Amino acid sequence: MSDSLTFDIKFEEKSEGGHTLFVREHKTRVEEEHRPSGRTVIVCNIPPWCPKNSIKANFGRFGKIKDIQLQLKPGKKPEEEENTNNRFSVAYIVYADAASIEKLTKAANMKKPKPMYANTIENPVITGYPLFCAEYNQSFPDIKKLQANINEFMANFDDQKTEEQMKADDGWQVAGKKKFVRLTEAEQNEMKKKVAKKRKRDQQLNFYSFQIRESKKNKIVEMRKKFEEDKQKINRMKQERKFKPVAS
Repeated sequence: MSDSLTFDIKFEEKSEGGHTLFVREHKTRVEEEHRPSGRTVIVCNIPPWCPKNSIKANFGRFGKIKDIQLQLKPGKKPEEEENTNNRFSVAYIVYADAASIEKLTKAANMKKPKPMYANTIENPVITGYPLFCAEYNQSFPDIKKLQANINEFMANFDDQKTEEQMKADDGWQVAGKKKFVRLTEAEQNEMKKKVAKKRKRDQQLNFYSFQIRESKKNKIVEMRKKFEEDKQKINRMKQERKFKPVAS
């Protein structure tokens, strides 16, 4: 297979329109273990409504398929499986033998190749509201996997805290299972300096906080004192009949 071959694919048999799939043999200069030359084809322009099981059903008639790798663009296999839902994609199809590619080539070169359909009775395609519900349910994480990750994280966290506690306990440091190495005098002095520096910084922060609180208290006392003085002044002016809040 030197040139690209084409197959027409429709959503279902009664559909009027469809898409054209472009197929060619996958060849690289460097041999890829997961995409062996002579047994792998690349299929481009796969429509969003054609899932992996439909690809397997249509291309499986040419021979036994060992693997189908779906991704968004041609190129190296991504480290994590890409989400191709609702997007055009590319498929690398790995057959069990090279004879399958020969059958595929002969079928594509026929005057009227047998059409391909994504949605069939044997392989129904979920669309509409059921598809929305399925994608919504898949958006939530697996509770068991999530709990396993949490347990693993907490176990590592507990081990780390235990190791830190043992380091601080009388200058001993864990070096392995049931093995301890005493810290040198220089290392112990360095740890003491860090503790003293942190303690001094905390004291300074507390002192500044105390100053701010005292300043606020003094300001409130002064305001109350001035308020009382103003009240007394107003009372004296009232008695002397000099207090006139509104001009006549």
